[in-house]
Amino acid sequence: MVLAVGGYPVNEFIKSIARKCLSDKQYKTLQRPYSSIKRNVSFFVHYKDYLDYKKEIQNRSGLSIFDYKGLAKDMPLVTRETGFSPFYGLDHIVKKIYGIPEWRTLPGRIEHGFYPCNDISKADTDMNVIYTMSGTRKSYLKKMLPNKKIYALGPYIQYVDGMYSASDASKIKKELGKTLVVFPFHSTHHVIVGTTRNIFQSFIDEINKVKAMHHFDTVLVNLYWKDILLGRDEIYLKNGYRICTAGHIYDTNFLRRLKSIIAIADMTMGNDVGTHIGYTISEGKSHYLYYTNSFIESDDPHEGENLSEENVKFHEMVLSDMKEAFGTYHENITEAAKRCFCKYFDK
Repeated sequence: MVLAVGGYPVNEFIKSIARKCLSDKQYKTLQRPYSSIKRNVSFFVHYKDYLDYKKEIQNRSGLSIFDYKGLAKDMPLVTRETGFSPFYGLDHIVKKIYGIPEWRTLPGRIEHGFYPCNDISKADTDMNVIYTMSGTRKSYLKKMLPNKKIYALGPYIQYVDGMYSASDASKIKKELGKTLVVFPFHSTHHVIVGTTRNIFQSFIDEINKVKAMHHFDTVLVNLYWKDILLGRDEIYLKNGYRICTAGHIYDTNFLRRLKSIIAIADMTMGNDVGTHIGYTISEGKSHYLYYTNSFIESDDPHEGENLSEENVKFHEMVLSDMKEAFGTYHENITEAAKRCFCKYFDK
């Protein structure tokens, strides 16, 4: 893509303005620092993109969690951070914890959530500092990357405030009554999650069973932005559920919305392991895991190639632990759930 101003490519645009405004001597002198001028123009163009990005986030901050289509619209990421650090606004959280000014680039990388396998993303290995969630994960990273500084922060959601005031949250809660919040296993930018019709229907049947047996007034399905764009809200709407979302992965208010969604819940459930389990327990809400086998379709031809036998065994252990801790319905957080939380999510 050629960046243009007023129909001219930027380079030619700068030259034409300089030629009109400067003497021959001045114009020749200009040629030496020309690269500096290009850098400055690039900075201002990037800064305008950044302001547009911040404006979009501000506009979305006024949307309700139930305006899921508005919150799920795709959006660009404009940031100086790299890797997974800017996902969900995590860079802002870490900077706040360590007193790093917002304008400074983080001196490290943030792992964006819970890792059910002992793999290490290449995006996290090119800096000397890694911020992660659990003490267990920290120990593994220290073993594999002994020369790097590793910091465990616990569930990131504990460092943010919800999007709603106490009075607004109370109004929503009064409208919904006793609420079951459901977290379906979700797709991403590069991975589409799928399952068989029968398996998915068993998940729907279990939701309905839980709703009836435990007298929930509302089933609130928290859909990930990518699955909303894929039209996966329809099946839940047909079953009489309400839809909400925490927003787009690049929206810095994502975790604030998620905190408010969890606050509305009397109980949570899902059909796979994930960071959401740690977040719900961290926020004092119990979780029921009704595990269903899912498959993924990835646009990365190398997806899963780094899953060694050790990684597979670790994943099987995690899944076994999660099923044991959360596989039975309990509206109170059990001791087994607390132990599992401490092992996989706490610092």
